[in-house]
Amino acid sequence: MSNNMKTAILEFIRKYNQERGYSPSLREIGKGVGLKAPSCVFKYLNMLQDEGLITRIRFSSRALEVIGERNYTDEVTVVEKQGNLPSVILWQGRRYVFDPLG
Repeated sequence: MSNNMKTAILEFIRKYNQERGYSPSLREIGKGVGLKAPSCVFKYLNMLQDEGLITRIRFSSRALEVIGERNYTDEVTVVEKQGNLPSVILWQGRRYVFDPLG
């Protein structure tokens, strides 16, 4: 498999994380680098993980992290609110969704 594609995927993940504060989905990565099949993206992500360039949390969507990119603080950023209550926050590089109405 192409080293150029691995580099493109790694850069796409890095840029996406920086812009949005959370990781892209398999389909978003594929669209961003020109791969049509999510299974191809999955194979590349496995290679990047085996090479120690990214980490993933199994069974969790959007749980990709580029190694060496951790710039976390304990600061909480409110992304969305419902009324006066936060409904979506960013904390330590993760996006948390809370339904204050139950």
